[in-house]
Amino acid sequence: MRVALLLTIWLITVVSGRAVDNPTIQSLVGREFSIHDDWAGQELAFRSKGNSICAIWRILGSGAPVVSEVEYPVEVKSQWQCVFEVLLRDKSRSKVKVELGERAEVRAYLNGVRIEIEEKKTNHTLQPTATRCAAHGC
Repeated sequence: MRVALLLTIWLITVVSGRAVDNPTIQSLVGREFSIHDDWAGQELAFRSKGNSICAIWRILGSGAPVVSEVEYPVEVKSQWQCVFEVLLRDKSRSKVKVELGERAEVRAYLNGVRIEIEEKKTNHTLQPTATRCAAHGC
């Protein structure tokens, strides 16, 4: 009986400690993600607006850096999941779900289908062409 009680206390401690360490949807604020598509790409960013969160959906162009940038209200479903609707390049409305997984993995779903997103490195600076070519042998 004593072993079962100790095991239960240990399990509660481990699980509750893990939940505290996991980032929440609020940790998305200020972050930007690239979405690769068959055109010039799209971007997703999160901003705080008062006490709520907004998603910024950018459609990129090949001749212009940003063709469209629209702010959408985010509905927070839980500490680790939110949803919002976007208007895509083809003018269709789509539901986007963003969730945080283990080890702070950010997953996104467009109409229920998982899409590949990659966090942008905002402090990345492009090397001058000569240095880049010398480093890559071009």
